Amino acid sequence: MDNGKLNCWDFKSCDVMSKCPVFLETRTDNVHEGKNGGRCCWMILKSLCNGNEQSTLRDKYKNCSKCEFFLAVHQEHGGKLLSISQIDRLLS
Repeated sequence: MDNGKLNCWDFKSCDVMSKCPVFLETRTDNVHEGKNGGRCCWMILKSLCNGNEQSTLRDKYKNCSKCEFFLAVHQEHGGKLLSISQIDRLLS
């Protein structure tokens, strides 16, 4: 079902979807109203943001906290996104 919410690969016009763990991560389907990991990409290690692997949480935080997509999702949800521990439980 299309809810009109953009996933990261749509927002960023991504061309590596089939290789990116965010696109393939079904355990986070519907998180922040997205498909698979498409609206919590900042929490999924080894994501391919702009074609570059983000392999550590430190790298991800540094890059994702300034990302236009992260900021847009954060604003859409009134700053109430799932926490690291909540998403980590889904991925465990």
